[in-house]
Amino acid sequence: MSSLIINQQKVSNPPVKELPVFSGDYFEYPAFVTAFDSIICSNLPSNRDCLYFLDKYTKGKANDVVNGFLAMSSDSAYAKARKMLDQRFGNPVHVAEAYKSSLRSWSKINYGNSSGLQDFSDFLVHCKEAMKTMQSMEDLDSTETLHLVSSKLPSYSAVKWCWHAHETQTKSRKIGTFSASVNFVIDEAELANDPIVSLDALKAERKKSVAPPKWGWKNKSRKKEGSNLSANSFATAGSPPFNSLVSSSKPSSS
Repeated sequence: MSSLIINQQKVSNPPVKELPVFSGDYFEYPAFVTAFDSIICSNLPSNRDCLYFLDKYTKGKANDVVNGFLAMSSDSAYAKARKMLDQRFGNPVHVAEAYKSSLRSWSKINYGNSSGLQDFSDFLVHCKEAMKTMQSMEDLDSTETLHLVSSKLPSYSAVKWCWHAHETQTKSRKIGTFSASVNFVIDEAELANDPIVSLDALKAERKKSVAPPKWGWKNKSRKKEGSNLSANSFATAGSPPFNSLVSSSKPSSS
């Protein structure tokens, strides 16, 4: 009876959270299925209801796949629709290539671009979590991908990563992994955006320390005195004596 009441409550109170509509982008599929299972399927008692929501949150080529199963009356229609979606858009090779394509087109991060490094870190975390979801995306552990990651970093971070990877390989006799490179970039991004010890924070503090002093009333008076002294000095050094001027102005007795 309790189970029936819970199921009835789930039917009468459908999920209120919204998730993005999936259009067939390989890059977005891992995140989509994770959100769909968490927000939709976990709150609905029947696969039939899940099928209708799957139709609602897909469009384009993805919706064409789901739409073909709506006419089926069996409870297995949803499972078949999900299986075909997984085969069509969840192939690990296609998903990994989509991530690598985005990685290739990512602009190189210049020195001092802390926000750009943070964006790159967030993107790599997205890739890392997709690897866990797909359970089979070892292609991102390739040497090519590791080179791509390091090539997008600022020069100083790329050098640090080379030393880190070399040390790991020397000690553990293991080649660096994509997950390890992501963790490294996360640390670099956190350091670059730290409000206390980041390079930006140190630069801002240096600018404060070398800023010219503001003129107070004491400094103003000193400045005025200095200007008067310089004017008097100029008059003394550049003008002939007053007596000589007077004598030169008198008419000669001859």
